[in-house]
Amino acid sequence: MASIVDSLSEAFLDTFAPLKLVGFAIPVYFAIVSFMDGNLPMLYLWYGVISLLFLALLTQGIYNVRRSKREILSLNPWALAKDLVKTIVAVLPNAVVWFGAAYLISQNVTIPVEVDWAQKVFTWVLFSIVFAIVMTSYLSFAKTMKVVQAYNYKVIFDSCVDVLIALFFYVLQLALVQVVLFGPVAYLYSFFRVPFTHWTFLFYSSIVAVVDLSITANYLAQIAYECIPGNNEEYDNNYDAPIDLIDEAAERMNGK
Repeated sequence: MASIVDSLSEAFLDTFAPLKLVGFAIPVYFAIVSFMDGNLPMLYLWYGVISLLFLALLTQGIYNVRRSKREILSLNPWALAKDLVKTIVAVLPNAVVWFGAAYLISQNVTIPVEVDWAQKVFTWVLFSIVFAIVMTSYLSFAKTMKVVQAYNYKVIFDSCVDVLIALFFYVLQLALVQVVLFGPVAYLYSFFRVPFTHWTFLFYSSIVAVVDLSITANYLAQIAYECIPGNNEEYDNNYDAPIDLIDEAAERMNGK
């Protein structure tokens, strides 16, 4: 079963982890500041930068974890740019078609039940299924970096329910992680009466966002392995070297 604890620990054991956490937190920090200042043009600019950057980092992070590479988040701009383009090609058509179809169905199909919440439940279930299909398509692509796998609908339909359930448990666990990461810090700020709008808390929140990204990449890679069937040989044949994850984590902790 996918482990949020392993994902959290690996986020801090990543190669050059301090540099990545601080560096990738900078655009998040500027986005927060722009939002608080009411500077909408800059907010939209930083939002666009963060969306593209985090999507590329997430995709390559999933791929790196599946290949047992020593890094999760990449510092290679060319690799990130290439993976971003591939991700858009793999995911965007699926997202447009499936969510577009779900919207049309929700607008034109009425549940013949005289209960106020019946139509809302139908809409939520419909979009949840579509979300599961699109996410399974994305994970099927990200674990191999092969665009064609994003359109392997036999595998996608066979796996989407399992992926949806796994994502549900992921959200619950990630919420608990936020309590762990923010709880003690928020208490200290409250105790010393330092406002949460102080730049140090804002930057810490930005770093946590990057930690969450690394956790998500790691956890989604585990979901892809457990829920989406495929040829495991495709992983074994592409390892740069056989790596034992337990031994690797121990080496990182020892500074090797």
